[in-house]
This record gives sequence, structure tokens and C-alpha cells, in this order.
Amino acid sequence: MRKLDDLINAGAAAKPSDGANGTPPPRPAKKSKPTAAAAKKSESLNWALFIPGTDYGIRRTVKGDWYVPSKTPRGKVEWIRADKQDVKNYLEEFHQINPESDDESMPDVERAMLDALSRCVEFAGTFGGYREAGEIMVENNVALITRGIDLIEPRAGDCEFCKKGFTEPFPGTHTELLAVDADGNIVRDNGGNVVKFAALAEAKELVVGGVRITDRTTLSGKEFTFTQRDAILGWLQGALRTLREAEPGKWRHGHVLILIGLAGSGKTSLQNIITLLFTGRATDPELFFKDKTSFNEQMGEKEHWLMSDPKTTSRAAQEKFLGDIKTFVANVWMAIHPKGGKLINLRTFRRMTLALNPDNKALELLRDMAASDLDKVMILDFQNAGKWSPDGEVYGGLSWEEWEARMIRELPAFIYWLLNEYHVPEHQKHRRYNVVYHNPTMEPRLAATTADEEETEVKEIVGIGVFTNLSGGDELNETEPLSVGEVIDRVTNPTRSSVVGRAKQHPDYFYNPNHTRLGNALAKWSESDPPGEPKFHDIPPFYITRHILPGKKSKYSFSRGTLAEIKHKLAAKKNT
Repeated sequence: MRKLDDLINAGAAAKPSDGANGTPPPRPAKKSKPTAAAAKKSESLNWALFIPGTDYGIRRTVKGDWYVPSKTPRGKVEWIRADKQDVKNYLEEFHQINPESDDESMPDVERAMLDALSRCVEFAGTFGGYREAGEIMVENNVALITRGIDLIEPRAGDCEFCKKGFTEPFPGTHTELLAVDADGNIVRDNGGNVVKFAALAEAKELVVGGVRITDRTTLSGKEFTFTQRDAILGWLQGALRTLREAEPGKWRHGHVLILIGLAGSGKTSLQNIITLLFTGRATDPELFFKDKTSFNEQMGEKEHWLMSDPKTTSRAAQEKFLGDIKTFVANVWMAIHPKGGKLINLRTFRRMTLALNPDNKALELLRDMAASDLDKVMILDFQNAGKWSPDGEVYGGLSWEEWEARMIRELPAFIYWLLNEYHVPEHQKHRRYNVVYHNPTMEPRLAATTADEEETEVKEIVGIGVFTNLSGGDELNETEPLSVGEVIDRVTNPTRSSVVGRAKQHPDYFYNPNHTRLGNALAKWSESDPPGEPKFHDIPPFYITRHILPGKKSKYSFSRGTLAEIKHKLAAKKNT
């Protein structure tokens, strides 16, 4: 008789099975008779008739892994990975399929396993956000979700401590002047964003309540208060609603929540409570975000990605980190790469929180964020919540263990309140993310400079650093003609230049071996009419003169001082 493994492999390759309409393959060769004990057991049981095409609840992946359903103590179905004997035992126990043959044919359990090849799944696993175990369609293929998520049942009740625990660390507020119509209704752009009154002229299309505004002269400005309290509550509410109510795979997007506060203030403790608020499943994606591993199976399985004070060692690592944030927030699809397995493309639910200390080294990870990056994060200032914080005993509060137990105990009521009673203020509502908040202090510190801003900064670095006296002593007030490389040497001198730290923030200008970018900038700054005349720049005040040499090479000389001083100096040179 052909071995079951051989038939299964042949069936998997032919998927569906060899026979028409899912019927089993032709009868195999003779098989030895069952033992007397097995025959006796078989006679004592009322075996069910195997019917080809019947779904007996067993599944096999194209990779060759078997799964059988099982019930958890809470009554939920999950799928357990099984070997072939486990599958046979399952068919025997739950479907009364005969494991032995009364004649010389293949036993019914083996016929049922062969028949199951017509229901092969592309892959199986636990993935973030799927509420129930079972089969789903993924790009014309069937996949098996082996375990659903466990959600806390909302229940009306007292949750005042939990509210305080989530909101007291975020007392920050600020006001913004927003555009409103004659009735005081908030004006939004066609993307659903509120419009600042000062930016009315830049907005291409304006709407109020879905109605397009054609006459902008009727609009005025009104001050609104933005609170970090509503930012955190709106972020939590948006995550819970889409996780619990949206059709799997159609979850709404959410900002990366960035908590910036002193060490020991309770950031990580609150992150752990957020994990329990969602599903109880979390992972730290730092290794993947820093390109130290290409395997991210844990990220595909968990709903909460949390990081605490990650450090960056290079500009490339920082750019990788920011790029991943943008990718995983903007796209609900995720490329999941299990170790030893092939790449899986699947929609998953996830929310990410990042806790950072407020020092410059920690914030280096987020430097130079583009406007499109800042739109995908929500930065909140985290402060010690006093009696409402973990380890709040010194303020008249609870110990860490008591704080955690109290927060967990009130989560059912807190979830009920968030889903049924709390409302995000109209001016902080966001169509895509549920809530919006832009930190007026931190975002300017982290935002990438525009091209004009960068050029101004580089010009200031040159206008100061070029007067470095490489021989020591006082700084120079004027220079001999310098090549681009000699300008860079003065600016980046590690022991004498006062702007070397600033220069390191612009490596394309000052640490590029071919000097092209700074050379182009110097040529632009020295353009004059007629050519070769000194060109004045006021911040800082200096003159730059271009000297064109044979072979189209250039050198540049610099003089500094006020405009009047430099003009006087130039006039004196002409007279002599």
C-alpha cells in the first residue's frame, strides 16, 4: 500500500485531490489486517460513515502543517498545530471516523485527511486584530487565523481612578485661532483637517459640515483650547473602537503615540496598562526598526508595539526608524517575515507607543522629521501624576502594586466610558485618526528644516567658521582666497572651530568628499554684478568674493564686520 505521506504529498501538489469533485484516490494496495484488539474496539463502536467532501474541521497548510480546532476554557474556538497522529485521534474522537479498516482498504481517517487537501490554507498563525479564529481570504488565497483576541468586556461602573491615571500625566494645553463661519462652526479643508485662521489663504478648498464654502469673506477667527488630556483619551477611544467594531482588515489608522517625560515618571507603566486595555499582547519592535533583524513575526502577531527609550547610533538608523513609522502607520497591510518561513502579506491591527526621556540624546531619534512624518505621530508631554502615578505613595497615593491592581480592576468600566460616554471635542476630531494634537513645543524642535532654512543655517555656519584661526589666537576678520576644501577645513576644525557641532548636522555640505554641494552654495552666494565684486550677506554680516582661476576653478575670500565697516575697509583698499 502506498504510504499516507506519499498520497498526501501527491494530493497537496495536485490540490484539489486526484479524484473528481474531491473524491478520494483509487483504492491502494493491500494492507495488513488490524490487530485483534483493534478489531474488537472497532466492533464495539458505532463508526460514522466517511463522506468525501465533508468538512471535518481539519486543515493543512501548503507548507505541510496540520491544525485541528479546540475549545478554550472560555468557550472560544482556536486551532492547535497537530502531528498526523493527533489529527487521526481528533477524527476518531470528535467525528467517530474509523482509524482501522475492516478489509484491505485505506482506513477512513486517512481518507478524510487526504480529502482535506481540497481545503488547504496558504498559511496559518495568530495575527494582530482578528477577533475570532477561522479562515479568511487574503489576495485570493485562504489563510487560517489560529487564535482570536481576548477582549475585556465593557461594564458600566466606577473608573475615576483609571481616568486620573490616564489623564493626570498630560496637563498640557494651548490655544489656536481657528477659522469659523458666521455661526461659529469650525471650518475644515477637504482632508477633514481644521484650518488655522492665519492659513486661510493657503487652503484650496474649505467645507463646513460637508458643505463647500464659496465666500471666504464671511469667515472669522475664534480661539480654541487644545488639551493633551483629550489627545490621549481620543487616541485610546479611536483604537478601541476600530479594534472592537471594524470588520477585520478594515481597521482605521492611528498615530504613533510618543510620550516624552523624565525617567521614573511612569511612562512604561502606563504603556503596560495600554497593552491590557487592547488585548494583552505586546512586543518591542526596536530590533526590526533599527535594521538589526529582518524577521518581524512578533510584530505581526501583537496589537501593541511599545518601545522605551530606544537609542540611535547613526543617521542611517534614524532614517530607517522614521521610515518604518511612516510605513506602518500609513498602511494597514503588513509584510510579515517569520524566521524560516516565507513572506506573508496581511492586514493587521497595531498601535505603537514610544516612551522617551526629554534629553537631546534621546530626542535625536526623532530629529529632522518631515511634515508628513509629524502628521503620523502624536507627541505628548508626560509629567509625574503625583498621587495618581505608580509609586505615588509619597504624594498620598498608592504603591506600584496597588496602582496597577486598581487600574486593571477599573479597565472594564473605563472601556465602557470611553466607548459610550466620552466625546472628543469637535475641534480636536480627526476623520482618519479620531483625534488630532500637534505639540507646539516639541514639534518645532524635531521638524526638519526647509531647503531655505537649511541654506540659511549653512551660510551662518560658514560666515562664522571660515574666520577660524588655524594657527591659534584671535579669530580672523578677513581671509586670503580659499578653496572649497580650505573653507571646510576651517569650519570643521575639531579643536579650533566654534561651529563644528553645527556643521556635523549638515554632512552633505561639510563632510562630503567631493565638496560639490558647498561649492555650488559658495558660487551662488558670491554672484555679483559685475562678476568678481564682493557680495554682502547680513546674517552674520560678511562679504564673500569669488576669484575665478585658470581651469574654471574658484577660490573665495571673506571679510566680516558691519556693512559700514566693510564698505570703509573696501574703500581704503581702493585708495591704496
